[in-house]
Amino acid sequence: MSDVLEKLAADITACGDKVKTIKSGGEGDIGAAVAALLASKKAYAEANNGIGVDGKPFEEPMTKAQKRAKAKAEKGEVAGPAKPQQEADGKNAAKKAAKKAAKKASADAHKAGGAPPGGAGAGAKGGGGKKPAAAAANNKKKAATRMTTKIQPMQLVINPNAPLKERPVVALTMGLLTNTILDYSIVSDHMSRHAALGLPSGGAVIGDFAMARYIAAASSSDASAPEEEALLNSWIDYAQSLMQLPDAQVLTAVAMTLEHALSKSTYLVGTSLSMADLCVFSALGFPAAHDTKTAILAALPSTATTAKRWISMVASSPAVMEATQLAMGVSNEEAIFDATTPLAPLASGMNLLQGAVAGRVVTR
Repeated sequence: MSDVLEKLAADITACGDKVKTIKSGGEGDIGAAVAALLASKKAYAEANNGIGVDGKPFEEPMTKAQKRAKAKAEKGEVAGPAKPQQEADGKNAAKKAAKKAAKKASADAHKAGGAPPGGAGAGAKGGGGKKPAAAAANNKKKAATRMTTKIQPMQLVINPNAPLKERPVVALTMGLLTNTILDYSIVSDHMSRHAALGLPSGGAVIGDFAMARYIAAASSSDASAPEEEALLNSWIDYAQSLMQLPDAQVLTAVAMTLEHALSKSTYLVGTSLSMADLCVFSALGFPAAHDTKTAILAALPSTATTAKRWISMVASSPAVMEATQLAMGVSNEEAIFDATTPLAPLASGMNLLQGAVAGRVVTR
């Protein structure tokens, strides 16, 4: 299938060159050339499970008339709710005026020797006088819950009940690759809904890829080459777009993409393991327990030899193995990729996770 994609990619390049030549004054029908280019891009996406030659989900371009119609429809949707909102505002104002009048009448009755304000009238509605106190108690309880999960600066929080796929293995691997892992305190917190990293100035970064980007940027003394930075971001965006697809479609699409992208290289970007490799590796469902890994590899096409070789290489990276050990140690679990090869104990001085046991995680 990679041969088909390579031919389609070559057709796209040729059609694009032809469009440029015609636009710069060359001979030819620009309309036909553009139509051929769009047809080639569509054919590539159809052969690559909806992923275009740029690594993103393919969307057919719209004509100017279609764009105008879409903008008009969106404008109508925005303007539409205005009238109901005005009606709702009018009703609210009427309710406020009625409440104010009732309160005044109750106060006047109290002065004249009648029922106390908020007495019989409020009681008829089910003891309304107690509701503010109950609401205040509930708000206080919610505020207390939020306070218990506050993240401190340079603290990497992991929920020990989360599955391995939702733990920040990419961020931990970047910390190990940049030799900054000891700068962060790894904490187990079952109250945290998502993995998060506390920032030095306050606040937190949420999400594995976002944390990995921060760790890489914070450890860099000089900016990467613009071309390499662009390629890294392109692969990260590609990995994030895969999260929206069904697992079976992800495996097929990534297998074909890797067969093409790694035909003449070992890594996706540059000459060493980078965040591009880690994010695509994560999008495939890795790291994973031994049974899950076996199922993923079995679901890959038999011809995807390059993809399988790359998966094995990333999984056996010392940084990935150690990051997996850190991620799993937070709940004292054991991830087994290859039941014959145990990990070495963590380096001296490294922050062990709550419940972690050095050397318990096995990966390959």
